[in-house]
Amino acid sequence: MAGAGDLPTVSVVVPALNEAVLLPVLLNALAAQTLRPFEVVLADAGSDDGTVSLARGAGALVVAGGLPGVGRNRGAEAATGELVLFLDADVRPGEDFLERAVSEFLERGLDAATVALVPLDSAWDVRLVYAIIARGLQPAARVRPHAVGACILVRRTMHDRLHGFNETLVFGEDHDYAGRAARAGRFGVLRSVRIPTSMRRIRHLGRVRYAWVALVSELRSLFRRPAHQIPHGYGLGGGDGRGSP
Repeated sequence: MAGAGDLPTVSVVVPALNEAVLLPVLLNALAAQTLRPFEVVLADAGSDDGTVSLARGAGALVVAGGLPGVGRNRGAEAATGELVLFLDADVRPGEDFLERAVSEFLERGLDAATVALVPLDSAWDVRLVYAIIARGLQPAARVRPHAVGACILVRRTMHDRLHGFNETLVFGEDHDYAGRAARAGRFGVLRSVRIPTSMRRIRHLGRVRYAWVALVSELRSLFRRPAHQIPHGYGLGGGDGRGSP
């Protein structure tokens, strides 16, 4: 692993809407990284729960955003690092996550990458599903690249070349981004790291509904039918009590 002093600057961009419960956990995790982010940019979509003041209190730059692709793009426009790491507010990176991720990213000569998620849930069925998804990301990257929107690492030059995320898409914009990145450069799934994430979406929708939404999203991606509307009941952001892990 390369030393932290040999690595490029990394801007962390977090799109957010009412994330006052979980955002401090992420900000604390970023502050404890062995490779400290050059900056943290929060793209706020109109939070009314203290998200903005919490971010500013932790030293983050706050810009007006939107969800999901709009916020990432506005955050990236304000960021100045050589690499941009897009994270959702409900992920919990380990203290060496950034250093390991960036080191592998550079060693493999990647232009954009994603990682597998680890559920913050002890239920065996949830862990099984996420394990299956994790195993499938690597081979899928060679055929039909997918990205986990909760964690995408990209070179600034590649993001600019792609003109960012497709802002007309409100669902599956991460898969669209990965596909375009793979066609424009080298896209991969990092092997040395995974990132824990909350299960609030599953709890909010229920297992069956969540699985159905995921299946529809995958089919839309497969048949190149973009989603311009959020699936009924899916919801975005951390409001309405869904902010717990």
